[in-house]
Amino acid sequence: MNTFSFIFGLVLGLVICYWQRVRINNQLYQLLKTSPYPVDFSTSLPLLSLVRREIHYLYEKQQQLEQEVVTQSSILETAPIGYLEVDLDNHLLKCNQQAKELLKIDRWQIGQMRLLLELVRSYELDQLIEITRKTQRPHVKEWFFYPTQYSLNDSTEKTLKNKFNINKSTALKAYSYPLPDEKVCVFLENQQQLAELVQSHDRAFSDLTHELRTPLTSISLVAETLQKRLQNPEKRWVEQLLKELIV
Repeated sequence: MNTFSFIFGLVLGLVICYWQRVRINNQLYQLLKTSPYPVDFSTSLPLLSLVRREIHYLYEKQQQLEQEVVTQSSILETAPIGYLEVDLDNHLLKCNQQAKELLKIDRWQIGQMRLLLELVRSYELDQLIEITRKTQRPHVKEWFFYPTQYSLNDSTEKTLKNKFNINKSTALKAYSYPLPDEKVCVFLENQQQLAELVQSHDRAFSDLTHELRTPLTSISLVAETLQKRLQNPEKRWVEQLLKELIV
């Protein structure tokens, strides 16, 4: 009787062990089939070896992706164009050095939960982010950014003015893009040099117009005087000259 019980228990244990092994193998097989990277089942390798190989491959891919993230973050941090990212509630998530300088952000560090509105007072930027989140489409906006004046002691105010040129406005051009989970990212381009070039061009054109107006006025006065004293055909020439002078 004891021998029969022992054999029966042994057989039952082996059956349960075999059934558990088959069930685990099926689960592993289904797991490998749903892997984002294809698995070659035509090889003669055992299923467990395929799992080990897939885990090793996934680990290498994870290491590669992490290295790419670090590289991209480093490039983004040193890029000559500003970048910032906000979440659904407009908390600032990411902000590179160029964006900090353009928007005069000096009271935020990575990992802090701060509203963008607390750090940057810009109606145009807030509006751009909201319309991008609402429409889920990229948008472009240009405006002159005027930094907010804060009540600071003399030394701190002088330091910030020297560092960020607080008293000056900055011409900005922003490109916004919707992200998953209703996040929004914004690329900021400094167009101050272009704006100053346009202003310089306008001033030069205005000065040139003013410089030309004086001699043209003198010529016009002389022509009007001659018009009254000359006869044809000289008079017609003076009249044509007056028509050319009238702008």
